[in-house]
Amino acid sequence: DTSMKQCFVVGVGRSGTTLVSAFIGAHPKVEPFAETAVLRRYIFSKAKRPKENASKDEKLARNPELIENLRYHSDVTTAYLQVMSDPKKDVIYKLDKDPRLIEYIPQTAALFPEAKFIHVLRDPRDVLASKLKAKWSRNRSLFSYLVTSRVQLKSVRNAENKLQGCIFVLR
Repeated sequence: DTSMKQCFVVGVGRSGTTLVSAFIGAHPKVEPFAETAVLRRYIFSKAKRPKENASKDEKLARNPELIENLRYHSDVTTAYLQVMSDPKKDVIYKLDKDPRLIEYIPQTAALFPEAKFIHVLRDPRDVLASKLKAKWSRNRSLFSYLVTSRVQLKSVRNAENKLQGCIFVLR
């Protein structure tokens, strides 16, 4: 089978998705996709961003193959699908990591029906402690963390019920 398979690492922010994706991405048969949040920011966003913005986006520039594909495709969705589906010698899986993609598992599964999801689940107390230490998040309220985490975890539970066998929980 020469078709490329997709794997997505998701979880509540600060749950360990970066570490898990680094471990998995180190395997020679896995090709990691640089963290760009392209699905969430361009494809599933209600505020559709034009393709022209994508070619100048610093986060998307982390993935030169995607930027190159944008030259040949009329929209970001088609370019991303091409990058994530292109077969490569000795590579079985393309790996994309975006913790907040936890909120878009059904939409991602619709784009990639054979995709696998790894949900990194960390003790909420540890997640909260990590968020309170991180520079980028230390000024947010405790309430906002609790609400966001609850919404994300409810979202993934709903997806797990609908997409049994596609979502693997890593505790």
